[in-house]
Amino acid sequence: MLFIRDIKLEYKKVLIIEKEAIIDTTECNGRLLVSGKGFPCRNTLSFLKFITCKYKYIILESLTDLDPHGLLIHLKYIEEIPKITRIGLSCEDLLKNGVDKHQCIPLTENDKNILKKLIKDNFVKEEAKFIEGFGYKFELNQNLL
Repeated sequence: MLFIRDIKLEYKKVLIIEKEAIIDTTECNGRLLVSGKGFPCRNTLSFLKFITCKYKYIILESLTDLDPHGLLIHLKYIEEIPKITRIGLSCEDLLKNGVDKHQCIPLTENDKNILKKLIKDNFVKEEAKFIEGFGYKFELNQNLL
């Protein structure tokens, strides 16, 4: 798939979902759903680059966990395709939905080390600070959606 010649796309939006399992429970609402199954492979990135070059109007959004790896995954996508917008999960989602720490997973030492680096990145700084202060992470498959 690295050598895509042409594709006909009738969607105006693409939703990139971190976890393949979430696709089964996510409504399309006129969006093309794409899962990189975690960190995106070259083929996923090539496909997304191709459609954004061919269809300038296309809107790309990413839906990742509210955890260090979800933020890293989003950063990997925007490193390759800067026009991708992160739409969730966010600290506002947790606060708005009254999620408490019992519904979350405690941060590991590795998570904390990753967060220290992420706090320096302007794209995910606020979310990384929130996760660090909260002391917990929240994953898409934990029934918030």
